[in-house]
Amino acid sequence: MKNIPEHIFSLSPQASLNPSSLITSLLPPDSPYLTNSALHFQTEFLSSSPTVTVLTSGSTGTPKPIIVSKCHMLNSARMTAQFLGLTSDMLALLCLPVKYIAGKMMVVRSLLTGFHLLEIEPSSRPFQNLSSHIHFAAVTPMQVYETLKHPADTAFMRSVDIIIIGGGPLSPALEQQLLSFPNRIYATYGMTETVSHIAMRSISPVHSLSFTPLPGVSVSASAPDHISVSAPISASASASASPSASPSASSSSSVSSSTSDSSPDSNISSPSTLVISAPHLNPSVLHTRDVVSIAPDNTFRILGRLDNVINSGGVKIQIEEAERLLAPHIPFPFAIAPAPDPKYGQVPILFIATGNPSLSSTSFPISTTSAPTFSPLSTASLLNICHTVLPKYWSPKQIILLPDADLPRTETNKINRHLLPIPKTLQ
Repeated sequence: MKNIPEHIFSLSPQASLNPSSLITSLLPPDSPYLTNSALHFQTEFLSSSPTVTVLTSGSTGTPKPIIVSKCHMLNSARMTAQFLGLTSDMLALLCLPVKYIAGKMMVVRSLLTGFHLLEIEPSSRPFQNLSSHIHFAAVTPMQVYETLKHPADTAFMRSVDIIIIGGGPLSPALEQQLLSFPNRIYATYGMTETVSHIAMRSISPVHSLSFTPLPGVSVSASAPDHISVSAPISASASASASPSASPSASSSSSVSSSTSDSSPDSNISSPSTLVISAPHLNPSVLHTRDVVSIAPDNTFRILGRLDNVINSGGVKIQIEEAERLLAPHIPFPFAIAPAPDPKYGQVPILFIATGNPSLSSTSFPISTTSAPTFSPLSTASLLNICHTVLPKYWSPKQIILLPDADLPRTETNKINRHLLPIPKTLQ
């Protein structure tokens, strides 16, 4: 018994007796994911080492290896299992790379609860060609985006009992499409340093506009000048050092959400950022760069990243919040980005991907009505929309119509604002 790691005693009876029977792998023989398969990680997790090495998602830079405590991973898995009601008679879908925390945590949840895990090769269409009833799945916004393009995939997704979505923010347009789903769908918030998600927000069938921290997690707000993101322990650090925690199907990237339909204060000069305390997941208090609004009941909304704040003459404009407010009114892919301005320092400009090849990066000032129109919106209607739904001083100073059907995006389907054709001088 002395050679059996202590964490084994926290696992389900099924896992303790025959852990390999919990996983059915459908990875093809030539799959590049075989070297980081669920069975491979299961063996690593059941070894005597108290830690594992995990790659960060790379959402804020190059992916880096960090050391994660297995006890913290079990604590996270237990927290999720209790919140969602995961049980041993369930079949869960593993459609995420196991080299990242999201995939690893699906394996740990299986070991903890005893549910069966169906492993498939990660792809943008995880529900394609599936026939077995799936009780639980963790997916990314990009996978949801691609799934909803295909009726058969969408129908299968609607049949999955419980779905958690993480790894990046849900766009307002994508979230709107999920509101009619009959199954339980949650957006998650977390990061590698918290070993998966620390809060969830219901999307369907009940739609919540705020994140609820999971048991044992406390959140607070900090002024941006107090930010000091905790440095995770690198893989080269001493194993005797205090291990860092790490996440699952969630992300340190901000998640678009709101607890209220009311507009934010347009004159917030010092946006508050989220501070997380979850000692059962990470002994350090984590200071994030996510701009937050915390309600008295401890639920919170993420307004966006501190890096996405436009300082326009002293007025702080949160890009993600402005896009959320405009989303119901613009039926095309769009994005807001900062442009340099000699008077205000920065001003917001609006990019709209019209999908009209006859347009060649047509741009016009939003203060005029002489620009070309595109159905069903005109310049005048855009101007009215912006002035109506956005806080004072948040309206974009220029609109740029792009002929492309979509905006430039990253590999994880996030808008790549660095590739938008921002003009050097405004009209």
